[in-house]
Parts: sequence; C-alpha cells; structure tokens
Amino acid sequence: MTTTPMFRGGWLLLSMILILSIGLTVASLWYVRPALCFKLCPGEPCAPGTCQFGEQRAGFPFVVLRDSEIGSPTPGWGKLGAEDYPYANGAAFLVNIVFYASVLLGGLKIYRFIRTRYTRTRVLQQQR
Repeated sequence: MTTTPMFRGGWLLLSMILILSIGLTVASLWYVRPALCFKLCPGEPCAPGTCQFGEQRAGFPFVVLRDSEIGSPTPGWGKLGAEDYPYANGAAFLVNIVFYASVLLGGLKIYRFIRTRYTRTRVLQQQR
C-alpha cells in the first residue's frame, strides 16, 4: 500500500490541529461579553453590573453560549451559568472549530513557506 506524499504523517498533523482547534474553541467560552453581569436588569437603561435576559454571551469569534431564559434559577437570571449549556449553539461551535483550524493551518503554511525560503537561500549561499 502506498501513501501520497501529502499524507505521510499528515493524519497525525490533521488530528493534532483538530484537537488544538477544539481546545481553543472550548477556551474561547471564557470570553464572556459583557463581562460584569451580576444581577438581572429590570428595565432600560441598565445600571453597571446588571444585564438583561440573553444579553450575556460567550464564545469567540461566534457566540456559542447565550443566557437562556428557559430553565434558569432565579439567581441565574441575566448571567451565564451551568443551566445555559444545554441551549448552546452547536453550529456556532463547529464554525469556531473550523475557524481555529484554518488559522492554525494558515500559520503552519506560513511557517513552512518561510522555512523553505530560508533553507533555499542558505543552500544557494553555501554553493557560491
């Protein structure tokens, strides 16, 4: 059985990029906007430290979690909590994984391009 040169060790690289992009997507859930929501805001305009239903959200670049009005206990109104995870946006989670995987692949391509340019110029200088 022969393998193409592109995938000699490529499956390991792709799985590493997939694992890293899933990890980055999960880590992006720590990016909560607006950050300082401690209570539910009863009306407009909201005081500092208060948020309305659905205003607090998490995930970058696309919102994966949003404060849900459904199933939240009274102290959790207006802020993200464990009760909001069942209502996470799965499509946004997948799009974030694709986003981070493309960023990692792009960075790898740039690294390989720079490395090959450097080694080619180095070889040419040694041949002179």
